[in-house]
Amino acid sequence: MRHKILKNRLRKKGWKEHDISRTFATFLEAEEKKHPLIKKLDMNIMWIALCLIVLINLILCFSMIPAYLVLPTGYVILCLILVGAGFGFLADLVIREIEHYSHHHYVLAGIIVPISSLIAIYYALKLSNILSAHLNTSIAHDVFLLTVVYFTSFSLPHLINKHKEITENYSE
Repeated sequence: MRHKILKNRLRKKGWKEHDISRTFATFLEAEEKKHPLIKKLDMNIMWIALCLIVLINLILCFSMIPAYLVLPTGYVILCLILVGAGFGFLADLVIREIEHYSHHHYVLAGIIVPISSLIAIYYALKLSNILSAHLNTSIAHDVFLLTVVYFTSFSLPHLINKHKEITENYSE
């Protein structure tokens, strides 16, 4: 699907059909000539990056617990939107790269990353409320609401890119 979009963009820029075909033939030939170990390394790097995103997301969600303990819900929502959108953008970059290699890996990555972010933020907020109760602070947050906010802002960059891709594909 990405090849169609790229070909359409090149046509809009005035490329001739034979130049587009020759360019894509060169890309395919280069991909076929890649050594098998390089192909495996390419895929492994993507999965390592994906695992790092999941791990960093988990660490970040739990490292924000002090902020959850002292900030009112409005500020926590703002923080979660910013952090979620930032990490969502980073995750989307890696997920889109995986799409180039294999569709089933792309689907798997598209499921694992958002679900892991959902679980991480849920348990971080839950722990924050437990700590808040033990510390006798008056701040407790609606775990469900904040989880939805974070998950939505985390998923939004990927959904926006998919919408753009589909719109570009069907508009031509």
